[in-house]
Amino acid sequence: MKAEAIDHEIKKLCRQIRTMANTVRWLRSRKRVLENLEANSESLQVYGESNVDFNHLTHAEVIKVVRAFGGKWKKTPVGNGLVDYETNIDGVRVRCYGGKPPPNCRIVEVEEVIPARVIPEQRIKVKKMICKGDGSEPVVEAAAFAQPK
Repeated sequence: MKAEAIDHEIKKLCRQIRTMANTVRWLRSRKRVLENLEANSESLQVYGESNVDFNHLTHAEVIKVVRAFGGKWKKTPVGNGLVDYETNIDGVRVRCYGGKPPPNCRIVEVEEVIPARVIPEQRIKVKKMICKGDGSEPVVEAAAFAQPK
């Protein structure tokens, strides 16, 4: 085995250790916030090098997590009428995986047309979270994973 290959692996492991150490510091510095969430202990999952998930929360629990950490969260509709809520805080990806949408919202799949420019027109399936607004037209709150038809 060549020395360059060994050095490459050592550097890769050192990067992973630094990232994991950052995640440990992140968790320690937010331990009180996490304890105050009162979420089901099985819902918290730390995986990979810098990922913290709260799994399958009710919408009320999702709101508690979002408020506890603050910031801007991306909403992505996923299968089974659920939503992933995601943000990045100090290099750690925090996600409410498979959370319930707000009670006045539902996930629908619609077909959208991508106009022809250089390539021919395409039709794609897009999942959207549709929320009832002030009684007028529904408000589209988030859209995600386009799939070519």
